[in-house]
Amino acid sequence: MTGTISIPAAVEVLHFLNTQNTTSPEPPNIILCLLSSQPASQLARAELLNIGMPPEAYDSYLAPRDTVPGFRLAVINVRPESRGRITLRSSDPNEYPDIDLRLMEHPQDVRVAAQGKLV
Repeated sequence: MTGTISIPAAVEVLHFLNTQNTTSPEPPNIILCLLSSQPASQLARAELLNIGMPPEAYDSYLAPRDTVPGFRLAVINVRPESRGRITLRSSDPNEYPDIDLRLMEHPQDVRVAAQGKLV
């Protein structure tokens, strides 16, 4: 596949690595993504509030940096231990289900995220 659609939008660098053992042929456990968008934007605000950041934390720390150029570095755990849950609210197919992501519920996921930030 070639062309514009073959490139992830705003992702400048993807780095696949194993934080557990860098000399092992084991598959990577994280992906580091360098994003060419700064964290103080309306889209980033919506994303961060969606995953549980308190609005006052965003407004006091990131919002003042709204006009400053920047980038984001994201750590993606490719083998998370935490398990979410999707529950139907009713038999009505037009009603959205309840989605509980349970992000970072397992201690190993927290360790992997911390290791990824140290790279």
